[in-house]
Amino acid sequence: YYALVLMDGDKMGAWLAGDEGKQPMAKRFHASTLAALGRDSKFEQYLAANRPASPARHQAISTALNGFALHLARVVVEDLFMGKLIYAGGDDLMAMVAVHDLPGLMLALRCAYSGVLPEGVEQSAFWRRVTGAEQSRLRLRNGFALLADGRNGRKLTRMFRLMGGEATASIGAVIAHHQAPLARVLDDLRRAEKRAKGEGGRDAFCLTLGKRAGGTTHLVGKWRLDTGMDGDMGLLLELRNLIAA
Repeated sequence: YYALVLMDGDKMGAWLAGDEGKQPMAKRFHASTLAALGRDSKFEQYLAANRPASPARHQAISTALNGFALHLARVVVEDLFMGKLIYAGGDDLMAMVAVHDLPGLMLALRCAYSGVLPEGVEQSAFWRRVTGAEQSRLRLRNGFALLADGRNGRKLTRMFRLMGGEATASIGAVIAHHQAPLARVLDDLRRAEKRAKGEGGRDAFCLTLGKRAGGTTHLVGKWRLDTGMDGDMGLLLELRNLIAA
């Protein structure tokens, strides 16, 4: 058996239109400037108004998606897990991975997309839970990523601005036998991704198991990063480790 993963960012059109991730105009100013403006009541309505969509916003989103797709996705799939990246195009991604690594990879991709970890979970503890080992290659925090990469004998560290904690993504995954027709497996994969957005209500995942003897089983859950590792995928990781022990 092997697993395929299909990820897609949620409400990307709304993000580009400025309807998602809204921020007040007050976020544009330095704290000292904001304090001076706040002393005059004439600016209250202006500071409370939402920032309009702008070319700078579109550039920031494009930069975040490019950083994830061109740099982070391959590191997560191929270096931290036993997987192979098939394609990554901005907010969508397809990869193949060993079944044992599937739950950890799905959660790691979801966190890497936003640049945040589950609430209250430290870096080392998170990566031990999802990969089973320590790693210092990638660090995620507050919508940013630090990636250590060695080139020409030197260790370089690059910072990437990502989509941030308010941005979400849904993932569909299918576990299939290697003799199952690939066309059917890909169809099940697309259905799983749609089921995550539909039944899961976005910011969710759907895990589909295609049994060799026939029949299909689905598991739909929510990431719930605000609950730490107690979300549905965190519990699935715990179950996997318990069975493996």
